[in-house]
Amino acid sequence: MKQTILISMLILLVAPAWADDVTMIANDDAADGLDLAAVGQLIQEVDDAEALEHALNDPDRRINNLDLDLDGHVDYIRVLTESDGPTHVMILQVPLGDDEYQDVATIEVEKDNDDVAVQIHGNTYIYGPDYYVHPVDVVWTTVGFVNWLYGPYYRPWRSTVVFGVYPHWYRPWPRVHVNVYHNHTRVYTRTTFHVNHTTVVHRNHVVYKSPRVSVNVKAPVRNPAPGQVKVKATAQSSNGSRKTVVATKDADGNKKAVGVKKNTETGTKTKVGVKKDADGNTKAKAKQVKKTDTGTKTTKVKASKKTDAKGTTKTKKTKKTKKTKKPKTKDKN
Repeated sequence: MKQTILISMLILLVAPAWADDVTMIANDDAADGLDLAAVGQLIQEVDDAEALEHALNDPDRRINNLDLDLDGHVDYIRVLTESDGPTHVMILQVPLGDDEYQDVATIEVEKDNDDVAVQIHGNTYIYGPDYYVHPVDVVWTTVGFVNWLYGPYYRPWRSTVVFGVYPHWYRPWPRVHVNVYHNHTRVYTRTTFHVNHTTVVHRNHVVYKSPRVSVNVKAPVRNPAPGQVKVKATAQSSNGSRKTVVATKDADGNKKAVGVKKNTETGTKTKVGVKKDADGNTKAKAKQVKKTDTGTKTTKVKASKKTDAKGTTKTKKTKKTKKTKKPKTKDKN
């Protein structure tokens, strides 16, 4: 028995980290599934959009580790191009259902006389706002990809791939742990890259006007759309108490956390809301309702936390109890 276990451990150690029979799933977010620096290196090696789509989904390269619908397998990334004069935008998009597409990132290129600016822009919902990757020390005028965009044979490219219908050469593979994935993509990040929040392509918003957002994205995202659920978890304690927490953003972009806690033994339900005021202080309020045979007893508890200049946290609670008697029934006699 010990020999069998030892042999199994040796097989896992010597097997490639991306082997088909080794599936390691991590609790990472969606942005960890596509290294935009690796994409920046990739566009220096391909000659057009069709070749880029093939490279992004190449089972041997495995630059892509996206699993937006959390089915355990890497999603196919299709490529589309949009242009307006000297500005080109290439959209990296994942089909997630019938007429359901999620934009992941864009490759944005702009030419001004002999100067060419190139950047990879992460989708706002997945990577957060203003996430740009700039490859530096690259002579873009010598790159075949850029020469195709500004050459006489350029034609807009729109992938024909839809959900469930893929090229004959494509085969899906299991998503791997984020650490395994980044170790693998290091060979594709030989160029120096800068990640910052400033664009170097100034007309990208003119070309790229309508990003696609899918409701079928189940992987955690860094900047969810208004009303989009970011985290949902349910836990049950040993005494039978269940707590469900849902974190969302309201129309103003404020984070809201709403929880419902029910104690199955006492029948007490507690609703908890967390909100930050204009000064950034956290306010929490709870409302506890308990039904009895004699009526309804309602207890409201308000609590606020505030940190002073010395870093000390102060908590203030206010409790108010109101009891409503059960209405008596009149005797008809």
